[in-house]
Amino acid sequence: MTLSLRTATRSDLDAVLPWIKDQRSLVMWAGPGLSYPPSRESFWKSIGASPQNTFCLVSTAGEMAGFGQALTPARGIVHLARLIVDPRMRGKGYGRILCLRLMETSRSRQSVSRFTLNVCRDNDAAFRLYRSLGFQRNVERDSGPLVAMHLLTADRTEPRHLD
Repeated sequence: MTLSLRTATRSDLDAVLPWIKDQRSLVMWAGPGLSYPPSRESFWKSIGASPQNTFCLVSTAGEMAGFGQALTPARGIVHLARLIVDPRMRGKGYGRILCLRLMETSRSRQSVSRFTLNVCRDNDAAFRLYRSLGFQRNVERDSGPLVAMHLLTADRTEPRHLD
């Protein structure tokens, strides 16, 4: 299946939000501070979504495979956030593709010296994926159930990936 990254819209959340089955899943995906079940409008607003920072991974047939954000908290830093793959499509490498496409898009728009992300401590699959892409744990920024990770782009021109 060929996948591409496109700008997300509010209506895309109609496909994404059903992937979140409970409060724990919502926190794992979107972080603390949101109530389950989230509504499309309140969620879009609460995550600061915009055409510049929110994307969908879609097949050539238009089927939604994933969703994520590439936020810019400071010059040269891009924070990957709210990364999720359709539960029916997990384990097929789509999370890797989502991350790589978000990173490529970010690099095409600006100079990036570091990528960051947070992952729940008990999300082993995501933690393994991010490590395989070259992300390292940032112990100084760990907070409660979250593990902060970073990838310095000066260390490597492209993240590690398996073809």
